[in-house]
Amino acid sequence: LYPNLANLTYLGWDLHYYRLFSTLFDPNFVGLLLAITFFVGIYLSSVTGSRRLIFFEAAIFVALLLTFSRSSYLAFGVGLLTIGLGMRRKFPWLVGLILFALSAVIIPRPGGDTLRLDRMVSTLSRLNNWQQSLAIFSE
Repeated sequence: LYPNLANLTYLGWDLHYYRLFSTLFDPNFVGLLLAITFFVGIYLSSVTGSRRLIFFEAAIFVALLLTFSRSSYLAFGVGLLTIGLGMRRKFPWLVGLILFALSAVIIPRPGGDTLRLDRMVSTLSRLNNWQQSLAIFSE
């Protein structure tokens, strides 16, 4: 409903062009909350035995994909891998991990560099911020 934050760039916000960002104004935080919510839903459906949560889980999964957040994708993948390693039957979790990876790669991207998973501008900017933080901390 609100495709970008262009009207807030004068305040230092990123565009987040066609990315899900919610009231937190950051797709990374939203993606992490969605990943955690997804795993809580998995836990609840395994405890209660109810299959009604599948529709909510599917909506959360699609919303997570629409964040186009690499850190959220990584957190979700690590979560799936961790749960899968703890399960006796690893096949469903392996299929889920492969399905997630394929979904993240083939999801349509309506435009803009902010939707590319291989973008390096934000990665280099983040690394530069970490270097500055370490320099300030060491002083």
